[in-house]
Amino acid sequence: MVRLLIVDHFNNPAAFNWKTVDVRAPGYEQGIREGKFFGDQQLSAQQNKEQSEQKKAYKKVFAKPREELERVLAAYGEAQPATFREAIAQTGRTSRMGKWIYDRAAETDVNEATIKEFMDACPPFRAMI
Repeated sequence: MVRLLIVDHFNNPAAFNWKTVDVRAPGYEQGIREGKFFGDQQLSAQQNKEQSEQKKAYKKVFAKPREELERVLAAYGEAQPATFREAIAQTGRTSRMGKWIYDRAAETDVNEATIKEFMDACPPFRAMI
């Protein structure tokens, strides 16, 4: 869904409206109606494997910034932030994380202004970030 929103914005930012982007998946809808996804052990095992790989990749995304943050805080004798919100406020990582996701989905390299514009125009993306 996020990829579809990003690509739609990238293709026409002036006309972007997140509420009008078609994020439906008719193939999945049909499969659910017909019961194709229930009881398929092979599909279940494949999805489990892919989900596990995605979880590892997701953790790596946050591990590197954490190590960097720890080094910076130690250099200045500062304590680690107690909450996620404090960490974001201290490091300014919100737009960088948004850019990383946007660039991957749109296969581009946008500027920070574009990310801020997209975050303002797309509440689901802003909430995810």
